[in-house]
Amino acid sequence: YIIPFDEPAPISKAHILKDLPDMIIENEQNGTVGGYQAIAFSGAHDSLGETYEIWFVREGNLYQIITKVETAQFLIDIMKTWKEI
Repeated sequence: YIIPFDEPAPISKAHILKDLPDMIIENEQNGTVGGYQAIAFSGAHDSLGETYEIWFVREGNLYQIITKVETAQFLIDIMKTWKEI
């Protein structure tokens, strides 16, 4: 998902839980995606089950990248290749 975001970066667990208090965020880690501060965590969704998620803010947009927990390493490997262009 990519949605407009008019608050200061980076996104944090506290900020997510302020806006979405029922969201599950476990095993969170901070890192970068393409040079932007990011948070990665284990979560859960009704339709997907257990998830692995990476969220970051870039140029006024919030990026929410979500996959099933079973494919987390695949997503991590892809995200490591992202560069700012």
